[in-house]
Amino acid sequence: RLIVQCGWEDVPHLSAKAKAKLLAKLAPHQRAARTKGIPALGSGAIYPVAEDDIVVDDFALPDFWPRASGFDVGWNRISGNGVAGLVQGWTSAPEALSSLVLRNNAVDDDGVTALAVAISRTLAADPTRKWTLDLSSNRITDDGLQVLSDLVSRGGILSLDVSLNPFTGAGMLGLVSATHHSTDLFQ
Repeated sequence: RLIVQCGWEDVPHLSAKAKAKLLAKLAPHQRAARTKGIPALGSGAIYPVAEDDIVVDDFALPDFWPRASGFDVGWNRISGNGVAGLVQGWTSAPEALSSLVLRNNAVDDDGVTALAVAISRTLAADPTRKWTLDLSSNRITDDGLQVLSDLVSRGGILSLDVSLNPFTGAGMLGLVSATHHSTDLFQ
């Protein structure tokens, strides 16, 4: 396997006039990739802006600066191990997150357990916190619903979507029963 990085300076058939004409037609975020052969696009590259134009040195955020409170990683094939990684990543700043969208992934009962443990920790640290969870279209069975039922019955879950998962009616009955013990869900 061989990868060759090639820029305009490496191709003798382009004159200075041709290069100037081509460069004028390029969007700023594409110039390094086209002229120097530097890869610029890949997974997750969605904005037509050169990274150098927006990156700043790290600095402490002022207290008044708005923080994100939600995280939408739907449609990413995240499985139980991936959920555990997400959970581990957000525990460093648990005060910020209160809405999590994991719809249409591969979250299974192990992933739900990791999620429930992390949410329980955040609720123990701040009992006034309320969570919104979208776990629709995953691989959550009755066992995962039992874990969610236990979490719901303790309070702190404001909204929960588990639609389109392979659980049975018995699992859903357990979850519905847990809502009777929750003062937060379905307010």
